[in-house]
Amino acid sequence: MLNKTIYIIAFALAAVAAGATSGILVVSDQTDGVSDPQNFDEYYRNALEDEDNDYDFTFWDHDTMGEPTFADLAPYRIVMWVTGASGELPASDPLGGSITLTPGEQTTLVQYLHSASGDRALVLFGLYLAWNCVADAENEEQMYNQLFSDYVKLDYPEDNFDNWIEVTDDWTVRGKGACPIFKGQTYDVEWRHWKNFPDQLDTTGAGRCAEWVDEDNNTHHYCAIRSSGSKPSGTYRTVYFSLPLECVEDYDDRVTLIHNTVEWCSVETTAVEPTSVGRIKSAFR
Repeated sequence: MLNKTIYIIAFALAAVAAGATSGILVVSDQTDGVSDPQNFDEYYRNALEDEDNDYDFTFWDHDTMGEPTFADLAPYRIVMWVTGASGELPASDPLGGSITLTPGEQTTLVQYLHSASGDRALVLFGLYLAWNCVADAENEEQMYNQLFSDYVKLDYPEDNFDNWIEVTDDWTVRGKGACPIFKGQTYDVEWRHWKNFPDQLDTTGAGRCAEWVDEDNNTHHYCAIRSSGSKPSGTYRTVYFSLPLECVEDYDDRVTLIHNTVEWCSVETTAVEPTSVGRIKSAFR
């Protein structure tokens, strides 16, 4: 019993030392630059609250609470940032660029992923996030952006400049077998947004999650990518969906995608050092 107690305490103290956190912060930020915004909070709430998930989460209403600070994000193991159809203008637009995630918000998210102690994860949802934050429409190229280039590991396809996609209810998204979120499954789309022409994604890494598939079975890059990396005090993970959760047709599929996303983001990597266990054992002698 004593040995078991020692190890339980060892793991608990190691978690504290690593900046242990819990729960999910969901930032609802769906109105920037949108003249007639839609609100899809219920889709995220319902999926997180479903009996198969029942996750501990907090909602942050960006309209009423403003821009969250690092101190606001730091207590949470996972941050989900939902932008809906915000940000129709490209990043190169002097007035409308980088309003879905302002430069200050991007800096805060980089700080959260890199500097917050312990393992952290960021999940992004939005039709135009990449377009609004990295797209140089004049030169038709991706602008360097620390959050998207270094952490999300986005490789923005050129088709976003001259071959937009218009998604209908006849489209699907086809998961890659190696992706722990989509797990090779195909999901039906129900396009609930008044806006269209979502981003097509790719990655500089290996984290391709699911393809856009049109009614003729043609693929159009990816609707979701993921990445991970290490930092001095643990690891970080990111998932980026240009397919918003609200446009997944079936309720059970939405619950499954949220479940798989949270579970992948929650993988623990912090280990207890043998010397720590030894020091704790000595306290019982």
